[in-house]
Amino acid sequence: MKKISKDEVVDYIDKGYLHCRCIIELVGAPEEYVTESIKKYVSKISETSEIKLVSEKIEKPKQERGMFATFAELEFVIKSSEALICFCFDYMPASIEIVQPENIRFRAGDFTVFFNDFMARLHKVDMLVKDLTAKNKSLLKNSNRILRNMMVVTLAYNGPLSAEALGEKVGIKGAQLL
Repeated sequence: MKKISKDEVVDYIDKGYLHCRCIIELVGAPEEYVTESIKKYVSKISETSEIKLVSEKIEKPKQERGMFATFAELEFVIKSSEALICFCFDYMPASIEIVQPENIRFRAGDFTVFFNDFMARLHKVDMLVKDLTAKNKSLLKNSNRILRNMMVVTLAYNGPLSAEALGEKVGIKGAQLL
């Protein structure tokens, strides 16, 4: 991965590139996997033809709630505002900062394409959430039925039991059965 120098950034801005910084976050386990994954992710970004990497800084993963979290700070120039939009969709940075130029102009057609892509992705996420919500409701309903059936069978086999005794037999605390 070839990086450009800070001095070369000005030349690229003069050619219409945008000078940006971003943060890419990654969470997972084990620690070695997270370390390797963030390095591969940054490498993949740096190989994108529209991007010229200026600098990168990858933090050592820190353990949080049984998972390992890390992030990379990247500084780069990118060919156009359209390429930056694609970068954001493709790599999902946690944050992005446009350093230069101070003012950016969009053509109406490009802005329309951006909003249509944005809306398509939002609709896709909305459908996924609705699908997962429906599946979750179904799983909850079925698990409640299974629990009820376990309780009926346990009571039919053992006769009347206290909530604590029934809970012990079906594997759930008695207080949660009430």
